[in-house]
Amino acid sequence: MIIGTDVSLKVCKDEGYMMMEYDGRKPFTLDTEVELFKYYPEYIRKEMNIKGLGRKQWTTTSTRDLWEDYQRHKKGIQSFADYHVEDINEIKGYYDLLHLGDIIDAYIGILEA
Repeated sequence: MIIGTDVSLKVCKDEGYMMMEYDGRKPFTLDTEVELFKYYPEYIRKEMNIKGLGRKQWTTTSTRDLWEDYQRHKKGIQSFADYHVEDINEIKGYYDLLHLGDIIDAYIGILEA
């Protein structure tokens, strides 16, 4: 299953917003692995004459891995994004994890080209 930071996956693809793919048949756990990714925004694909929607960046991770990144950069992330989560158990589902991944990526760049 694929979800994005915008309700429309087309908008996510066209604008380069964070998206996440996960196995929707499995319940969410703190160890569930997911793939976070973005596409080049449409205007960059046109400027650079890139054909298709080739994924720009991606990474495979889990809630625990993202939580470790968050803890290492917590103070900066909190002031940068006004994001305050004090306990890993506050991340209760895939959308919470997508939001955390998006904020961490905006702050330190976790995705790989």
